[in-house]
Amino acid sequence: MKKYKLVLFDFDGTLADSIPWLVKAINGVAEKYKFRQLTPKEFTELRGQNPREVMKYMQVAWWKVPLIARHMRQLAAQNIRHIQLFDGMELILAQLDAADVRLGVVSSNSEENVRHVLGDALANVVEFYECSVPIFRKRARFERIVRKANLEREKILCVGDEIRDAEAAKQAQLAFGAVGWGMSRIQDFAPYAPREVFFQVSDIATRLID
Repeated sequence: MKKYKLVLFDFDGTLADSIPWLVKAINGVAEKYKFRQLTPKEFTELRGQNPREVMKYMQVAWWKVPLIARHMRQLAAQNIRHIQLFDGMELILAQLDAADVRLGVVSSNSEENVRHVLGDALANVVEFYECSVPIFRKRARFERIVRKANLEREKILCVGDEIRDAEAAKQAQLAFGAVGWGMSRIQDFAPYAPREVFFQVSDIATRLID
Protein backbone atom coordinates (compact mmCIF):
# COMPACT_ATOMS: atom_id res chain seq x y z
CA MET A 1 0.00 0.00 0.00
CA LYS A 2 1.30 3.47 -0.90
CA LYS A 3 2.35 5.57 2.06
CA TYR A 4 0.91 8.71 0.44
CA LYS A 5 -1.73 9.08 -2.25
CA LEU A 6 -1.01 12.75 -2.98
CA VAL A 7 2.29 14.65 -2.90
CA LEU A 8 2.23 18.45 -2.97
CA PHE A 9 5.52 19.95 -4.11
CA ASP A 10 6.90 23.41 -3.65
CA PHE A 11 8.49 24.61 -6.89
CA ASP A 12 11.47 26.97 -6.48
CA GLY A 13 14.29 25.20 -4.68
CA THR A 14 12.36 21.92 -4.53
CA LEU A 15 11.49 20.92 -8.09
CA ALA A 16 13.39 23.70 -9.86
CA ASP A 17 16.99 24.76 -9.38
CA SER A 18 16.17 28.47 -9.19
CA ILE A 19 18.18 29.49 -6.11
CA PRO A 20 21.29 30.51 -8.15
CA TRP A 21 19.09 32.78 -10.25
CA LEU A 22 17.50 34.23 -7.10
CA VAL A 23 20.91 35.00 -5.60
CA LYS A 24 21.82 37.00 -8.70
CA ALA A 25 18.47 38.80 -8.88
CA ILE A 26 17.73 39.70 -5.27
CA ASN A 27 19.93 42.78 -4.90
CA GLY A 28 18.54 44.34 -8.06
CA VAL A 29 15.06 43.89 -6.61
CA ALA A 30 16.27 45.34 -3.31
CA GLU A 31 17.54 48.43 -5.10
CA LYS A 32 14.23 48.89 -6.93
CA TYR A 33 12.04 48.48 -3.82
CA LYS A 34 14.41 50.13 -1.34
CA PHE A 35 15.18 47.31 1.05
CA ARG A 36 18.46 45.96 2.36
CA GLN A 37 20.83 44.32 -0.11
CA LEU A 38 22.60 41.13 0.91
CA THR A 39 26.16 39.92 0.75
CA PRO A 40 26.66 36.24 -0.18
CA LYS A 41 27.48 35.55 3.48
CA GLU A 42 24.25 37.20 4.66
CA PHE A 43 22.20 35.28 2.10
CA THR A 44 23.64 32.01 3.38
CA GLU A 45 22.98 32.94 7.01
CA LEU A 46 19.33 33.79 6.27
CA ARG A 47 18.56 30.52 4.48
CA GLY A 48 17.40 28.80 7.65
CA GLN A 49 15.19 31.63 8.91
CA ASN A 50 11.43 31.96 8.59
CA PRO A 51 10.01 34.67 6.29
CA ARG A 52 9.20 37.10 9.11
CA GLU A 53 12.79 37.03 10.35
CA VAL A 54 14.14 37.44 6.81
CA MET A 55 11.83 40.38 6.08
CA LYS A 56 12.79 42.06 9.35
CA TYR A 57 16.50 41.66 8.62
CA MET A 58 16.12 42.95 5.06
CA GLN A 59 13.93 45.85 6.23
CA VAL A 60 11.10 45.01 3.85
CA ALA A 61 7.92 46.99 4.48
CA TRP A 62 4.86 44.72 4.67
CA TRP A 63 2.90 46.74 2.13
CA LYS A 64 5.63 46.16 -0.46
CA VAL A 65 5.51 42.35 -0.25
CA PRO A 66 2.79 41.81 -2.92
CA LEU A 67 4.58 44.23 -5.26
CA ILE A 68 7.90 42.47 -4.76
CA ALA A 69 6.33 39.03 -5.28
CA ARG A 70 4.69 40.13 -8.53
CA HIS A 71 7.95 41.65 -9.74
CA MET A 72 9.84 38.44 -8.93
CA ARG A 73 7.34 36.40 -10.96
CA GLN A 74 7.81 38.76 -13.89
CA LEU A 75 11.59 38.52 -13.61
CA ALA A 76 11.37 34.73 -13.47
CA ALA A 77 9.29 34.73 -16.65
CA GLN A 78 11.86 36.92 -18.41
CA ASN A 79 14.68 34.60 -17.32
CA ILE A 80 12.82 31.30 -17.51
CA ARG A 81 15.44 29.78 -19.83
CA HIS A 82 17.89 29.92 -16.91
CA ILE A 83 15.62 27.90 -14.59
CA GLN A 84 15.59 24.12 -14.95
CA LEU A 85 14.36 21.15 -12.95
CA PHE A 86 16.93 19.59 -10.65
CA ASP A 87 18.76 16.69 -12.26
CA GLY A 88 16.68 13.54 -11.95
CA MET A 89 13.47 15.34 -10.98
CA GLU A 90 11.75 14.68 -14.31
CA LEU A 91 12.22 10.94 -13.79
CA ILE A 92 10.99 11.13 -10.18
CA LEU A 93 7.76 12.87 -11.15
CA ALA A 94 7.17 10.37 -13.94
CA GLN A 95 7.78 7.48 -11.53
CA LEU A 96 5.36 8.88 -8.97
CA ASP A 97 2.72 9.30 -11.65
CA ALA A 98 3.30 5.75 -12.89
CA ALA A 99 2.84 4.54 -9.31
CA ASP A 100 -0.58 6.27 -9.20
CA VAL A 101 0.57 8.91 -6.74
CA ARG A 102 -1.39 12.09 -7.40
CA LEU A 103 0.70 15.24 -7.76
CA GLY A 104 0.29 18.92 -6.99
CA VAL A 105 2.40 22.08 -7.06
CA VAL A 106 1.90 24.86 -4.52
CA SER A 107 4.14 27.83 -5.26
CA SER A 108 4.57 31.58 -5.02
CA ASN A 109 5.71 31.43 -8.65
CA SER A 110 3.17 31.74 -11.45
CA GLU A 111 1.46 28.73 -12.97
CA GLU A 112 2.72 29.81 -16.39
CA ASN A 113 6.33 29.75 -15.17
CA VAL A 114 5.87 26.42 -13.41
CA ARG A 115 4.32 24.78 -16.47
CA HIS A 116 7.04 26.16 -18.73
CA VAL A 117 9.82 24.63 -16.63
CA LEU A 118 7.99 21.32 -16.22
CA GLY A 119 7.34 21.01 -19.94
CA ASP A 120 4.07 19.87 -21.47
CA ALA A 121 4.36 16.17 -20.61
CA LEU A 122 5.08 16.65 -16.91
CA ALA A 123 2.75 19.62 -16.57
CA ASN A 124 -0.11 17.39 -17.66
CA VAL A 125 0.51 14.78 -14.95
CA VAL A 126 0.23 17.41 -12.20
CA GLU A 127 -3.38 17.36 -11.03
CA PHE A 128 -3.41 20.35 -8.68
CA TYR A 129 -1.88 23.77 -9.26
CA GLU A 130 -2.01 26.46 -6.59
CA CYS A 131 0.32 29.20 -7.79
CA SER A 132 1.08 32.88 -7.21
CA VAL A 133 0.55 32.06 -3.53
CA PRO A 134 1.06 35.02 -1.15
CA ILE A 135 3.95 34.47 1.23
CA PHE A 136 1.80 33.67 4.27
CA ARG A 137 -1.12 31.98 2.50
CA LYS A 138 0.32 28.57 1.73
CA ARG A 139 -1.70 26.87 4.45
CA ALA A 140 -4.93 28.11 2.85
CA ARG A 141 -3.87 26.69 -0.52
CA PHE A 142 -3.05 23.35 1.10
CA GLU A 143 -6.50 23.34 2.67
CA ARG A 144 -8.11 24.06 -0.70
CA ILE A 145 -6.40 21.05 -2.25
CA VAL A 146 -7.38 18.83 0.68
CA ARG A 147 -11.02 19.65 -0.01
CA LYS A 148 -10.68 19.06 -3.75
CA ALA A 149 -8.70 15.83 -3.43
CA ASN A 150 -11.17 14.24 -1.00
CA LEU A 151 -8.41 12.36 0.81
CA GLU A 152 -7.61 11.76 4.45
CA ARG A 153 -4.90 14.16 5.59
CA GLU A 154 -2.52 11.37 6.57
CA LYS A 155 -2.42 10.31 2.92
CA ILE A 156 -1.06 13.69 1.80
CA LEU A 157 2.59 14.77 1.93
CA CYS A 158 3.87 18.31 1.41
CA VAL A 159 7.45 18.52 0.11
CA GLY A 160 9.47 21.71 0.32
CA ASP A 161 12.82 23.40 0.86
CA GLU A 162 11.87 26.36 3.07
CA ILE A 163 10.87 26.87 6.68
CA ARG A 164 7.59 28.45 5.57
CA ASP A 165 6.73 25.21 3.74
CA ALA A 166 7.16 23.26 6.97
CA GLU A 167 5.16 25.84 8.94
CA ALA A 168 2.27 25.77 6.46
CA ALA A 169 2.14 21.97 6.41
CA LYS A 170 2.10 21.85 10.20
CA GLN A 171 -0.70 24.44 10.36
CA ALA A 172 -2.71 22.39 7.86
CA GLN A 173 -2.04 19.19 9.84
CA LEU A 174 -0.30 17.58 6.87
CA ALA A 175 2.88 15.51 6.82
CA PHE A 176 5.96 17.37 5.64
CA GLY A 177 8.99 16.16 3.70
CA ALA A 178 12.15 18.29 3.84
CA VAL A 179 14.59 18.37 0.93
CA GLY A 180 18.30 18.93 1.30
CA TRP A 181 19.06 20.72 -1.97
CA GLY A 182 17.11 23.98 -1.71
CA MET A 183 16.95 27.14 0.37
CA SER A 184 17.11 25.73 3.92
CA ARG A 185 19.41 23.01 5.20
CA ILE A 186 18.12 19.73 6.58
CA GLN A 187 19.17 20.67 10.13
CA ASP A 188 17.09 23.85 9.92
CA PHE A 189 13.92 21.73 9.80
CA ALA A 190 14.62 19.88 13.07
CA PRO A 191 12.13 21.96 15.14
CA TYR A 192 9.37 20.93 12.72
CA ALA A 193 10.07 17.18 12.93
CA PRO A 194 9.58 16.42 9.22
CA ARG A 195 7.92 13.07 8.54
CA GLU A 196 10.23 12.48 5.58
CA VAL A 197 13.75 13.69 4.81
CA PHE A 198 15.18 13.63 1.30
CA PHE A 199 18.92 14.21 1.14
CA GLN A 200 19.08 13.76 -2.63
CA VAL A 201 16.52 13.74 -5.43
CA SER A 202 16.56 9.96 -5.83
CA ASP A 203 15.49 9.58 -2.18
CA ILE A 204 11.98 10.69 -3.16
CA ALA A 205 11.39 7.53 -5.17
CA THR A 206 13.11 5.36 -2.57
CA ARG A 207 10.92 6.69 0.24
CA LEU A 208 7.59 7.13 -1.52
CA ILE A 209 7.29 4.34 -4.07
CA ASP A 210 6.76 0.75 -2.91
